Amino acid sequence: MKRCVSIILALTLLSGCSSAYSVKIGFKNYPPKPDTYNVPILSPDDVHNTHITVIGKIYASKELLILFEETVVSMVVKMMEDQARKLGADAMVNLTITKQFDRLIDNYIISGKADAVVFETSRGKAGEGTPKIIKPKEYDI
Repeated sequence: MKRCVSIILALTLLSGCSSAYSVKIGFKNYPPKPDTYNVPILSPDDVHNTHITVIGKIYASKELLILFEETVVSMVVKMMEDQARKLGADAMVNLTITKQFDRLIDNYIISGKADAVVFETSRGKAGEGTPKIIKPKEYDI
């Protein structure tokens, strides 16, 4: 019984609080991407000559707790990718990751925000194109 309680306590400490949500922009709905779709993370320079449409804003955050910072950043980005897939985004642009100390919980919070975008075809229809440039953007805090 003590072992079971220890395992539950350890899992609780590792999980921490987290949240992720998206805000849809515009009236058009895009079909969600499959869970296997790898959402590329692009910088503004990567899409400078590509026609894109911003379809939403994505936000996620997670408490740092005892996990390595890189692990928590990866978790936040994964949560954001899940939100982008739900919106039907082809990619995320302008990803920013921040680390802030929250005095209320006496711990650090890792937060991320990005634009969910779809690529336009030469006919100007959003959501049906493919990116001309895809270079994953490294994210640093």
